[in-house]
Amino acid sequence: MPYTILRPALVFGAEDILLNNIAWCLRRLPVVGLPGSGDYPIHPLFAGDLGELAADAGNESGCSEIDAVGPEAFSYRSLVEQIASAVGSGARVVSVPPWLALAASSLLGMFNGDVMLTAGEIAGLMQGLLVSLHPPRATTRFSDWVRANGATLGRSYRSELAAHYSNRAG
Repeated sequence: MPYTILRPALVFGAEDILLNNIAWCLRRLPVVGLPGSGDYPIHPLFAGDLGELAADAGNESGCSEIDAVGPEAFSYRSLVEQIASAVGSGARVVSVPPWLALAASSLLGMFNGDVMLTAGEIAGLMQGLLVSLHPPRATTRFSDWVRANGATLGRSYRSELAAHYSNRAG
């Protein structure tokens, strides 16, 4: 039986929770901490491009595995700084020990009734698991998308838990 495995790194789009909540923090906090140096690589992929790759894969007759990534790769720090610029944030972006980033996100999560970041997510991020050495398979540039969507990005908080439970109920 033919199959295609699509392995996206970091998916972004209109309904994005992670990047929206980074923007939410940048809009509301004077300081936003990055776990460690923030120099670990990120290779974002637009959700619409992922859909196109999946549709194209449905027309294939063979078997394949594809690293589904967009045309830009940069550091996590650069990604956060691009979001800050797009939303007009004056927050200071600083490096903090991973344990402090986890503690701060846990505290914010308690106020929002959510889990903002887990130890596993921090570890995966810092290990460079959100990047590919393969050529990009998509065309939408994160830098263009974030500039175009900065006015609305992070205006309200999006709950990971609420999204999870509403998806399970439907």
